[in-house]
Amino acid sequence: MTMTTEKTQRRQSVTEPVEKDDSVNPYLELGFLRFALLTTIVTAFFPWSLLANLLFKGLADTKFLIAALLRDYLQTLLALTFGIVILLVGLVTTFFYFWPSIVTFAVDLWAWLMGLF
Repeated sequence: MTMTTEKTQRRQSVTEPVEKDDSVNPYLELGFLRFALLTTIVTAFFPWSLLANLLFKGLADTKFLIAALLRDYLQTLLALTFGIVILLVGLVTTFFYFWPSIVTFAVDLWAWLMGLF
């Protein structure tokens, strides 16, 4: 009898709907354009937008918004840093690759300029 009761309880627990987790940040689930628009509005009206969000949606939602904005800011900063590093490495590599040509050109230019006087 206990075996049947356990099986019935297991079936009920499997068929019951899963409760939605309240700790999921809804702002991270927005698409790129919607989040870009939201970020633009929050940045343009900075202190007032957060205050309005706090008053109308509550503290938890405001925390989610701030967390999403900080995450977006850090991702942008990381992408910019990565891009600048790649650009600098490419420029330095190109400079050293073409160094003999640069020196030859500079010497020829110097000789031509001295020939003018």
